[in-house]
Amino acid sequence: MTTQATLADLLRKAIDDRTGAPLRDIQALVEAEEAARPRGMSLNRSTASQILRGAYRGTPSPATVRAIGWLAGVTDEVAFAAAGQPTPGRPLADELPAATDTLNDRERAVVIDVVRALLAQRQSIDGWKATTAEALDHIVSDLLRIKQTLDDVAGGNDATEIISAAANDLTDVITRTRRLTEQSATEDA
Repeated sequence: MTTQATLADLLRKAIDDRTGAPLRDIQALVEAEEAARPRGMSLNRSTASQILRGAYRGTPSPATVRAIGWLAGVTDEVAFAAAGQPTPGRPLADELPAATDTLNDRERAVVIDVVRALLAQRQSIDGWKATTAEALDHIVSDLLRIKQTLDDVAGGNDATEIISAAANDLTDVITRTRRLTEQSATEDA
């Protein structure tokens, strides 16, 4: 089984491919490439250093992710996956009809409001997915603990105490599952 590369892995590969080039040189390579063929890349050596050390606490910008992907010789899809981010599509403005710029202020406000609503909805859905995944992880852990408890009963341990503990654990799982269901129902409403 292979594990997915991280952004730090890709950056290390890029540096290794250039026989250990210092970050100043790596930054200059990105700047020269971006000047020659603009595609929205940038990488400063401070950010690169933090990524390599695992000390970068923010979310890398798309420009940083693209730069590291280019340096490592991988596609944007691979680079963004390594950063744990979805690959951005083409700029929305590029897909709008040419006459879009003729919309009046009120019409533009409506378009912007629709886009904001869609983005808020996406953020809410993504948050719900993350919450659900975390809750399901807890439920699976609880169920595995209950299974182990019941296996212990079969092994001849004090059955009354073990069954009581398993029942308490199962009650916790049911309560958590109900909360998740209720949360889901209120978010869908």
